[in-house]
Amino acid sequence: MAIFFIRDNRIVENKIIVSNELFHHLKNVSRLKKGEKISLFDERYVYEGFVEEITRNSLLIKIDSKKKIKKCTFNFEVLQAVIDKNELEIAIRLLISVYVKKIYLFKSERSNIDIKEKYLDRLKEIAINTAEQSEVCFVPQISYFENLENLPKEIITNSIVLHPKGENTLKDLQQIVSINKPVRFFIGPEGGFSNRELNYFKEQGIPLVKLTSGIVRSQFVGAVAVLTALELMTL
Repeated sequence: MAIFFIRDNRIVENKIIVSNELFHHLKNVSRLKKGEKISLFDERYVYEGFVEEITRNSLLIKIDSKKKIKKCTFNFEVLQAVIDKNELEIAIRLLISVYVKKIYLFKSERSNIDIKEKYLDRLKEIAINTAEQSEVCFVPQISYFENLENLPKEIITNSIVLHPKGENTLKDLQQIVSINKPVRFFIGPEGGFSNRELNYFKEQGIPLVKLTSGIVRSQFVGAVAVLTALELMTL
């Protein structure tokens, strides 16, 4: 059964009032009918219910049950250098499928495009659609920064840089970061980080970590690293 993210809709007692974009999708694309069952989620709960009423501008969903969204044991965040738009969209989809909680995009010296507000909105919409289709039941925060140095100090703490010349591997992760806090992965663009950027990481005390599987393309490496880390940390 499909599941849908509750955006700007209202929950009143045991009913959800669905309007705007989601209403139009459910009515005109999914062609939901009165009495049909539906699953929805927000930042905290998954709701099971049925369509109680359809009006001209909204759906009224009667909630049969709700349960808290199960949280992942570990909290991973990714700082992704901007890459080609098609590849970036692939990266966003993959990162959501492995439960990455926050995605910070930044323009590195070898990034070849800028991210405008309109395109950032598109990426956020892709995130919602991916969360619905993959039924992960959460939508990560996506932010953009103009360059590496603009990233706030609190965002770059407890982080590693994925780099083929790293002295550590993901097996060492629990020795170089605290797994009780959000663990952050820096992902470079195609062509990698510049020497100046690598010096910046060194100055900030952020270690380089390599994947033993070899070099992986930028749009895939974040998801590969998170999955590998999850496997190693749950052994």
